[in-house]
Amino acid sequence: MQEALKIAQPLFDNNEDAIMLAFRQGDKEAFREIYDRMVRPLTYYVENIIFSPIDAEDIVANAFTKLYNSRTGMRSFEHVKRWLYVIARNESIDYLRHRTRQRESHSE
Repeated sequence: MQEALKIAQPLFDNNEDAIMLAFRQGDKEAFREIYDRMVRPLTYYVENIIFSPIDAEDIVANAFTKLYNSRTGMRSFEHVKRWLYVIARNESIDYLRHRTRQRESHSE
């Protein structure tokens, strides 16, 4: 019974330092932990900027791809959170600019 309890515990036991160390080394489970913690609030944030749930999912996916590619420079979990929000905001602004240009070119 005790062994079953150990298996059910989270891999990182909520230890952000352990998550970050593993993430910087390319550990996929650490990336999954960060993703699971951040995907909902980040998607909500983007949806409130661009008002398109489907495109918000694409923007968030791009932000996580960029995060993974930049993982070696991430210092802390707070750094990751701030970085994701900045990337998501910038991607959202780019999306809105592109959408505005498309509308303007179709109206001419």
